[in-house]
Amino acid sequence: MKYEYHTRLVMEELRGLAELAERCLAEYGPGTPPNIALLREQFAYTGVLPEVAEGLCKVAAMVAVDPVLTALYSAMLDMPRLHQHHDQVTGAMQALIFLSATADVRAKHATMGIPDEITRDTVADVNVALKDYARNHDGALGSDYTNWLINHYTFKLYKIGRLQYILKPFDGNVRVFINDTAGEIILTAKSGVAFRGDGLIDGQNNIFSPETRWLSKCDEDDAKVVTNCLFTNGHAVRTPLALDKSVWRVVLESGMNVLDMHIPEGPSLTQSACTESMRAACRFFDHYFSDRPIETFYCGSWLLDAEMQSFLPPLSGIVQFQKLFHIYPEPGSDREFIYRVFDIRRSDVKAALDDVMAFAKSTDRSTALRRGIADHWLAGGRFHPAGGVTHRSKLFPPAVQANRPRNVDIE
Repeated sequence: MKYEYHTRLVMEELRGLAELAERCLAEYGPGTPPNIALLREQFAYTGVLPEVAEGLCKVAAMVAVDPVLTALYSAMLDMPRLHQHHDQVTGAMQALIFLSATADVRAKHATMGIPDEITRDTVADVNVALKDYARNHDGALGSDYTNWLINHYTFKLYKIGRLQYILKPFDGNVRVFINDTAGEIILTAKSGVAFRGDGLIDGQNNIFSPETRWLSKCDEDDAKVVTNCLFTNGHAVRTPLALDKSVWRVVLESGMNVLDMHIPEGPSLTQSACTESMRAACRFFDHYFSDRPIETFYCGSWLLDAEMQSFLPPLSGIVQFQKLFHIYPEPGSDREFIYRVFDIRRSDVKAALDDVMAFAKSTDRSTALRRGIADHWLAGGRFHPAGGVTHRSKLFPPAVQANRPRNVDIE
């Protein structure tokens, strides 16, 4: 969808920043006005549209002639400070700050020896923020993606090929075990997760089922792990399970390092492009972050809901992407399906969530994905985000002998 970017609201927005700007002037000093020539270089580097570049140059000129706004602009180039005040620094000023900070990202990456292609692809994500802001604010020029873009601009997120990655401690409800000899992976839940009888998180889409609700349990000693939960194709199965710790080792649980994968806008999610990206990510993080070794990848996304396998062809990009992972349910609702697939304003999502049947009857059905989702809703089904994990051995598999025993007791 093409957006018409405009700066009609900029003066009003800038005036609204007066109080914060005065505090910045008093606390941090007068600051340095935007360098428009340097900004134009960053605009070209990140690939922003010409109309966006010209609009932000106008904003920069407005900031430059006002010492108080200049103080605010300079102070917020400190990313943690911007993160702290992002709910006050909205719209065009926020976009200007991020694009100005691109020069610092380029310099830092160059010092680290990171290839320029990765740097360019990483900071280009600011264009998604600009598009999303225009979509939700009647074409206004700006950004309100601070909580996301802060990862790019504080050297946490890197786009490598088709996908984006953040190296971070895992905070999910799943435990992942691997049998190194057989190359098998098993997912269980940590203790205390509430599931419904259908194997989804109790309370997803505000649907609670006290009559079938059950809690996951996980106990272990030096010899084995005993649990009552096994994940299969996006659902929890309530079954007693014992894992021999001499054979099965935990490779992911809360607190362990993981490569958190994100799916930016772009070409179709072909399995070859994704696996190529994941292999490259292994090499990248092994080299640049060798002090934080990783074994596993995690992705949490609406794209991992296995319900879509019921209406999408097996060779579709979404289904093939799902096949890269062991999938398990996560808390959430249909929100992202409505927002991402049907391209509606963020402010309209709540009304659609309140009555998904009415939304399904009236919405655009112009693509197979939209038709499948709408028909699923009309049949009484719901969607939810899911988590997916995989081990790096699946990308660089060792030779595995056939017919190895599982060493799993399902009692």
